[in-house]
Amino acid sequence: MGNYYLKNIVLKNSRISEEAVSWFFSLLNTGLLLIHLVLEALYINFECRFLSKINLFSIFIYIMLYFFLKRKKYRIFVIVIYLEVLVHSSLATVILGWPAGFQLWLLALSCAYFFPTLVFEEYINPEKLSWFLTGLSAATFFVLLFHSRFGSDALMSDIILSGEVYFYFHLFNCVVTYFVVMFFSAMFVKGMISTANKLSEYANFDNTTGLYNRNGLGEILKTRSFEGDEYSISIMDIDDFKSINDTYGHKAGDAALKYVGTLLNELIDEDRALCRWGGDEFLFVQTGKNSFEQLYDTLEKLRIEIENSNIVVGDTIFHITISAGVAKGDKNFDMDEALECADRVLYQSKANGKNCIKKLEG
Repeated sequence: MGNYYLKNIVLKNSRISEEAVSWFFSLLNTGLLLIHLVLEALYINFECRFLSKINLFSIFIYIMLYFFLKRKKYRIFVIVIYLEVLVHSSLATVILGWPAGFQLWLLALSCAYFFPTLVFEEYINPEKLSWFLTGLSAATFFVLLFHSRFGSDALMSDIILSGEVYFYFHLFNCVVTYFVVMFFSAMFVKGMISTANKLSEYANFDNTTGLYNRNGLGEILKTRSFEGDEYSISIMDIDDFKSINDTYGHKAGDAALKYVGTLLNELIDEDRALCRWGGDEFLFVQTGKNSFEQLYDTLEKLRIEIENSNIVVGDTIFHITISAGVAKGDKNFDMDEALECADRVLYQSKANGKNCIKKLEG
């Protein structure tokens, strides 16, 4: 006699794993560190000494941010990055002038900030903060724009750049901005697709058993290509399920459902589709030649296995039995009549003392 122990297993989970969050932010931090290393080479080459010193501080910040990531301080990590980009791009724009293109970083900043705030919301909420900081970057952008029109072209009088040097800086900043927007847009679309898929799974799956629900089975029967016209159908339920809940509690009832769901999941193949029909009822569809006898034999073996097993929930040990009715369907795969037949046969199984599989050709 086997024992089935209730385990705290989350069958479906919409939360993004912490490994994915850590990977994403590590990649972001590494990319920004590389950008500033290239900037340092440009500043030194074009003798922008003041910006070179500022950039060394930025490089130090990104190195230190790895320690924040290791300690899972994601909200601090995002805010520090935001402020660094805001301050650095603003200073570089004021010092070198609008033609250098550092103001483009502020355009990419909104996209870059909204993505982690909305996708990784359990780590870096609240959303209002993203609106505030994005509004701040927009305000800064337009202040820099008016400064370029009414202020001096460059704050540091000792920095005199040729048109060619401005072109190199502008080209670099355009490339950075383009890839930042492209990267975050692609990641956002991927996140939306992933979320849609998870919502679809929730709509089609039963969380307790891991099986399809009614809606999910319906979708499978619409899209799946079954070979041949023959099929058989069964409705199965757990005997005296209400008594299990009343005697041992709903946790025991859930354990019974999970146990049956685990066994049924192992039976799924290209000729079989099944779902939790509702409550303690399960619907089983078998296709192909000899499906009627195959389905009956499968359920009889399942009945014996369940009868000879115990379910253990904490200090509580109990066992369950199942009953089922099996019926044949017609070649048009119209299940309504077959379902009614299977349901009637199920009640006959109950009337015969339960723990019984009965069959009737439809």
